Amino acid sequence: MKNKLIQLFQNKTFVLITYSLLVVFIALRAVIISINLGGSIGNNYLIFKNSFQRLIENNSMYVFYTNLDLYKYSPTFAVWMAPFQILDDKIGIFLWMIIQTFTLIYAILKLPNLSQKLSVLALWFIINECSTSLMNCQTNSSIVALMILSFIAIENKNITLSTLFVMLAFFIKPYAAATCIIYIFYPNKLKIIVTSIFWFIFLAALPLIFISYQSYLFQLTEWKTMLQNDHAVSFGMSVMGLLKNNLLIEAKNETIIIGTIILFLPLIKTKFYDDFGFRVKFLASILVWVIIFNHKAESPTFIIAVSGIAIWYFYGQKSVFDTCLLVFVLILTQLGNTDIFPAFIRNEFIRPRDLKALPCLLVWLKINYELMFYKSLSTRKVMV
Repeated sequence: MKNKLIQLFQNKTFVLITYSLLVVFIALRAVIISINLGGSIGNNYLIFKNSFQRLIENNSMYVFYTNLDLYKYSPTFAVWMAPFQILDDKIGIFLWMIIQTFTLIYAILKLPNLSQKLSVLALWFIINECSTSLMNCQTNSSIVALMILSFIAIENKNITLSTLFVMLAFFIKPYAAATCIIYIFYPNKLKIIVTSIFWFIFLAALPLIFISYQSYLFQLTEWKTMLQNDHAVSFGMSVMGLLKNNLLIEAKNETIIIGTIILFLPLIKTKFYDDFGFRVKFLASILVWVIIFNHKAESPTFIIAVSGIAIWYFYGQKSVFDTCLLVFVLILTQLGNTDIFPAFIRNEFIRPRDLKALPCLLVWLKINYELMFYKSLSTRKVMV
């Protein structure tokens, strides 16, 4: 019985069915809530969808035009949302969640030098964070998928596709451009730079198909102002939040600088640039870093960090300590805001102290320790 259960959870079809049912459940939940309670069918989805209409009407996209949140993405992303304008919201939200979910599933299953069984286990590990992002109708699942796909493409020597994926992610959330750091490991850097510039210009110019140059400058100015104001007032579920809410240390910029130095420090190990294990571990470090040192990190964004942790863990032999760290991530980061914990623990300790970021920080430090003391034989390549 035990062996059959293990085989079931290593089965790709079973995990795909589970994710599909999850999408249906969350989308139906959003529809039912909007019908029965008279609410919106996913506030973030409506913000994204309506951004295109505001763009072509020359209204600022970066003001409160729904009750709960601001549009914080580029004018280019608003253009990508244009097809959703013609869809009924009940259909559109299903399509939105399908895109978010299955781009991430595809990226995880396509990771090179990782067996299907381990890829499936990675999908099980991130499923809770994926559902959190979906319930908030966020873009985070597709962001991390594009970052991973960029890595896969450059591993396959497809520079054009890799740089496209990075720029697609950048025009949704600029911090995704951190993926470009991995290009230091690969040859043909001139081609990488040229194709990156090409995709940047191409994607940046898309709104000009629908609006004038002056209108475009207006939206860019509004976006810049919003981002500046946004940065000034928030610590997020980040290392900065941990320091502020637990140690009363307000050192946002200093903390980000230290985190960035730690991220880049393993790059001095140039002799390992040709080692796949080193490169994939560094990708994992980037995915965790962009969240735990993000002043706007919130619960739905942790699908990015948790995906990085899954990549770190399921590549290579891991110690008992590593497994304990993984369990810590599962318990506190992934389940800390759920009903598994009593409400007073969630509301009095976990949320106010931003403890969701703590296990991710510990794993990230472990990843960077492994990178600094990397040995080629420490990574296994499982093809079964």
